[in-house]
Amino acid sequence: MAMNTDKQTRTGGAVEAAESLAPLARYFRWTDNQSSVDRFIRILTYTCVILFLIDIVWHRHTKVPGEGLWGFYAIIGFVFFCLLVVASRFLRLLTQRDVSFYAPDCVDAEEYPESGTEPLTHAQMPKDSLVSLGNQMLGREATGKEPGGASS
Repeated sequence: MAMNTDKQTRTGGAVEAAESLAPLARYFRWTDNQSSVDRFIRILTYTCVILFLIDIVWHRHTKVPGEGLWGFYAIIGFVFFCLLVVASRFLRLLTQRDVSFYAPDCVDAEEYPESGTEPLTHAQMPKDSLVSLGNQMLGREATGKEPGGASS
């Protein structure tokens, strides 16, 4: 089986066609590789340490008590982030709905028939299915029409 290296890339041992990815997902392909993620975390850590060291030497004109402390903004940011997480738990108690809040009208409350819901194999799929339409659009399956416009 020949591989088209122009249209295919190798990620994590799996060959994946470039067309199968969403356009925005292509920007995040670097997260598939563990070494790239580790490098990103290292760079982020170094950046935080450098900014903390610059904070030691940088002269600030303080307006709030305690603002002159080293790492003041990092400490305040962490404290308020933790308070936000704790506050969201209490806020959830106020806004949370019961599991059966939408019950009479929701789709999950419908009764499904016992017959006709079994999964189909590929051979059992009708020819006018979305899979066949996709295959025809990608050129993997004949469309059933001749080039002159007449159907066979």
